[in-house]
Amino acid sequence: MFRDLFSLFDRLDFDDLGWASSAKRLVHGRGRQFPGFENVTIEWFPPYLIIFLHRPLAPEITASIKEYFAQLDRPQIHGIFMQTRDLGKAFWEILKGPMPDKPVVVREGPFQFLIKLGRDQNIGLFLDMAPLRLWLLLNSSGKTVLNLFSYTCALSVAAAKGQARQVHNVDMRKNFLTWGRENHTLNQCQGSFFYHPLDILKSFGRLTRLGPFDLIIIDPPSHQESFSLERNYARILKRVPEWLSPGGTLVLVANDPVLARDNFRSMAEQALGPLFQFLCWGDGPTIPLGTDANFPVKVAFYKMN
Repeated sequence: MFRDLFSLFDRLDFDDLGWASSAKRLVHGRGRQFPGFENVTIEWFPPYLIIFLHRPLAPEITASIKEYFAQLDRPQIHGIFMQTRDLGKAFWEILKGPMPDKPVVVREGPFQFLIKLGRDQNIGLFLDMAPLRLWLLLNSSGKTVLNLFSYTCALSVAAAKGQARQVHNVDMRKNFLTWGRENHTLNQCQGSFFYHPLDILKSFGRLTRLGPFDLIIIDPPSHQESFSLERNYARILKRVPEWLSPGGTLVLVANDPVLARDNFRSMAEQALGPLFQFLCWGDGPTIPLGTDANFPVKVAFYKMN
């Protein structure tokens, strides 16, 4: 079962600077790219390779993965780390090279972002959102944007680089918004950017007063103590007509690996009502080939008529 996975890394051309200098997802296990490795994601944040185990694997499987990557010898790889998630906690392990003790600047296409390794579960950048960042770069010019659940504001950076007129970033965590400011500074963004430390579920009136917006992005966590996709997503969607300008674009994201596309779309459209027209799914070239399109991260585009 390891042959296809390991042969992928035997073939990768880390000498190709155009390819190797940009962060990218190499293995998308939740998209069922490699049978038996549905809980494995491997990402390249040059010069570091990170293996994410979304739940503990059988000891013999984990041992084989560690053995292979510990001996993977490429001069472009300065460190290989494994993160195992179990019971809501993340455990980091060094397989090769020193773990950086300071934030690392990584490039993703035309953008740069700060990531922090070896501490928390999430490191500051979700690579499965790369296609959406490219879309924002091309489709944000002159628009006012509301970025809900903004985390470290990577989507805001993309909209800013795409010449958005204004971007309002909303997240409960002030430290994430501070991180987002640093990402904007790193990318030399110009324009009007705002950072609102708000509980979205308790701030509907405030969001109405900030609007209306030409473009709204809703990218919530799948399951956290403060937010449940099943319970809370529809509550937010029912208020979107108050925030979005007529003819505006709504981008909905769901990153629950067991939520099928059809079920997500059905939930969204029941909450949104007849004002909204489904446009398309936001698939992109950065998701590795061979994945099951029904189960990776889901990005849906809507227009308000």
